[in-house]
Amino acid sequence: MHSRMNGMKWWLVLVGAVLLGGSCASDESSSATLADDVQQRMIEQRPLVRAASLIAHEIDSGRYSGYASIVIEDKGVALWWKGELPAGMAAIVAEASKTAPVRVAAASYSEADLRAAGRAIRAQLGPAGPFHAIKMEPDGSGLILGAAPGRADAAEAMGSMRRLMPEVDVPTRLVVEDAPTPISRDNDSAPWSGGAVIWNQTGGALCTSGFGVERGNARFILTAAHCGEVGARFADATGELIGFVGDRNTTDDVMLIPTSDVTDRIYIGGKTSNTTKRVTGYDHAFIGELVCQSGISSADQRGGPICNMRVDALHADDGTVEAVQQNGIDSAIPGDSGGPVYSDQGSTVVAKGTSTWTAGTRFGFHDFVTANRDFGVVPVSGTSPGGGGRLVDRNSGKCLDVNGGGSADGTKIQLWGCNGTGAQAFQLNDAGGGLVSVVNPQSGKCLDVDHSGTANGTLVQLWGCNGTGAQKFRREARGGGFDRLVNSNSGKCVDVSGSGSADGTQVHIWDCNGGANQDWSIQ
Repeated sequence: MHSRMNGMKWWLVLVGAVLLGGSCASDESSSATLADDVQQRMIEQRPLVRAASLIAHEIDSGRYSGYASIVIEDKGVALWWKGELPAGMAAIVAEASKTAPVRVAAASYSEADLRAAGRAIRAQLGPAGPFHAIKMEPDGSGLILGAAPGRADAAEAMGSMRRLMPEVDVPTRLVVEDAPTPISRDNDSAPWSGGAVIWNQTGGALCTSGFGVERGNARFILTAAHCGEVGARFADATGELIGFVGDRNTTDDVMLIPTSDVTDRIYIGGKTSNTTKRVTGYDHAFIGELVCQSGISSADQRGGPICNMRVDALHADDGTVEAVQQNGIDSAIPGDSGGPVYSDQGSTVVAKGTSTWTAGTRFGFHDFVTANRDFGVVPVSGTSPGGGGRLVDRNSGKCLDVNGGGSADGTKIQLWGCNGTGAQAFQLNDAGGGLVSVVNPQSGKCLDVDHSGTANGTLVQLWGCNGTGAQKFRREARGGGFDRLVNSNSGKCVDVSGSGSADGTQVHIWDCNGGANQDWSIQ
């Protein structure tokens, strides 16, 4: 599998790689107790992942050099950095440290240094060369070159590397491991869900749907690019038409199948099971993080997803994210390709990417941020079309709320304990140009920046929907299933005043600053 994050590559570990075309499941000998334990450990990692996400999204801005990697550790987060940490980055680290402990460690090489060296090696030796994988050391100390057993030319290539490629001035070490191999739910129907059988009727292959995604009003299934060519006809296992392949990126191994409608859920049970979980957002995949994959073949053979896979490395040449199954079972099976990779949060999941290959216990995927960057898609919202979901503030855990459930123009928008009322239901509707309007279905009115203001502290209120810039917002992913809402007119963020947590705290606009009081989860 391959993975990229807004140009950044994030580390994961793999022990055997095979391109996927199906689904994955848990160890047959695993008890329910073990499965519950793995899920609990994923949940316990969430504060660490939230802290890592704040840092990662600041790095994604492209304002900094020196970044090497982010690693999820047992009790905190490590940020590996080459050189002195810039003041702006230090401020974000301080903010992230309010969520979980963050340590900054010195790296010998930046991610950019290692990526350049990896591309040089691949260009010199070619895709059929002795090294099937070129991975970055998580601490930024050099490169790991993976060679399949029996590749006698690997040691020779290592010995002559300095002579052949003097520009590759970074330490390298050789590991012998199985090479990745391509690998390809039973009867879904529209609206389509992730984790189901998808049948390439043009090419004759079976794969797995990854996630239902959206771009404005358009709906798609996200899956692996190696599952079909542009224009290929895809159906479910019974032959019911899903759609024809549209956007496709073979380097990143992601593609979209435009279709009539999709859900915000993925299948996580056996092949014929209807058990699903709701997808509440997407995020980067970090070294040290635990993930699951739910492909059709694994579901058939093992009765559910394959979990307890720990991200260990990121490939320097193609951005593949690599993980290793910690119980020693095969990480995926042919037919799992394109299936959902996710973090299980109990009743919901966070999208992490789509399956690409397996190699025994090793597993490769491309992270969801890659698809977001390539195609501008996000997981389909449970509030769209027609429904109402709540917007939860990351900082306080409380909900965006229309004061008193009112409907009058100018009604205060505030923070309040989540209570499931219509005053806390909001629908994100396409407003064109990648923007959304935020509508309260109970009143039929929109979130509005008072008098189209642009100053810090300008109030956010309820107002009749009118299509002006005061009512248009851009969703920007912040990790962990959270987005910030940036007003198109002012360029400022919807913000909880003073990072407050008391019921009735005013919501206004403020300079976007990475604070948790500007992050909202659609639930």
